[in-house]
Amino acid sequence: MAGFAKRMQGTAKKLIGKFDERETKVKLIRQGVRFFDPIRGANVFGANTELPVSCVQVNQDNKLFENSQIETGDILLILTSDVEPLMADNVLSDGKTYSVVDIKPVSYTGSALTISYGVHARG
Repeated sequence: MAGFAKRMQGTAKKLIGKFDERETKVKLIRQGVRFFDPIRGANVFGANTELPVSCVQVNQDNKLFENSQIETGDILLILTSDVEPLMADNVLSDGKTYSVVDIKPVSYTGSALTISYGVHARG
């Protein structure tokens, strides 16, 4: 089954890459690591990391998020499995920053291999 999952993952990457027609790629903004600075006597965050991702934006009526509270202005994205999104990440799309509301890993084969990620973001 792992071979089939790998082929599904490759197909998802190819199709998402083909239909991702944005001039400016969507980016996940990952907060820098927080650490205690004894000189300042406070917690300090390192620099944020911007991770470009291949994705397609889907219609608001997507069944992947049927238990979510979708509001006006929310975006729903299907991402490749190249970068795993985190709830603490922000999404930068079309010059606007969105907070991640929900993440649904898609694994149709039942194996631990994630084929793609569904991300519900609110701005």
